[in-house]
Amino acid sequence: MAEIGSVIGDKYEIISEIAHGKMSVVYLALDADHKQAWAVKKIQKQAHNGIDELFVQSALAESEKLKTLNHSALPRIVDTIDTPETVYFVMDFVLGKSLDVLVKDEGAQPEERVLDWAKQLCEVLTYLHSRVPPVILGNIKPGNILCNANRLYLIDLSAAVDYRVSSPSGRNIGALYYAAPEVMRGGVLDERTDIYSFGANLYYMLSGDGRPMAMIPYPIQHTSLRFLNPTASAGMVAIINKCLEMNAMERFQSCTQLMAALENKPCNKHQRRTLRGLHIFGSK
Repeated sequence: MAEIGSVIGDKYEIISEIAHGKMSVVYLALDADHKQAWAVKKIQKQAHNGIDELFVQSALAESEKLKTLNHSALPRIVDTIDTPETVYFVMDFVLGKSLDVLVKDEGAQPEERVLDWAKQLCEVLTYLHSRVPPVILGNIKPGNILCNANRLYLIDLSAAVDYRVSSPSGRNIGALYYAAPEVMRGGVLDERTDIYSFGANLYYMLSGDGRPMAMIPYPIQHTSLRFLNPTASAGMVAIINKCLEMNAMERFQSCTQLMAALENKPCNKHQRRTLRGLHIFGSK
């Protein structure tokens, strides 16, 4: 653990701990002039086993991937300090509350608010999926979504993969209850993998239930959203259920389709057929 008050790389003074996990710690830091706040993610190089080594390599890959991205909902990595024992990533500091904490504190969220969040998430996923090659997150979960004044930010891209990467069975890149079947079983990952996870997060926001899926392994059963939240509109329930289809071919095939459903604006005849029945978004 970095000492509070210590200076990393002769540039960043550690002020306080923000969060910690099994393999990393995130600190609030100030630059040398105390004019700018940064988040500093510390990863100890304990590569004495495959898990630690994989985690360090994933974090380094996250750093390189983030450096190529430019989106307001994705914090930048502005500096990397690599020492023999430790890697530090200096990132934009985003002041906010993660959605898992927010929902635990406040309960199920109003649909109007969730719809706004859904459009924001869909927009940033559209950006990621439009990269060459497309970037697939594969691990979208409420703890990795920060909310600041109703503006959302995606953090922790350590498990992001390039388009159509095959995930070996049991690969630990997915969060239980939020990962698509092809992540947990092993299979090819593409845009539809993130669309599944997107739907699971919306389910959580509207239901307040962090266990949308009953258990692993698949097939799964999830409690009806209308049972947990009778005020949820039929259109929203239909969108979420389509995202959560076991068969990726039955989900929305792109975030363009998904956004069209959220905005109630099918883009073409094929998509109108695909989205048939979802135009009742505002109905009960």
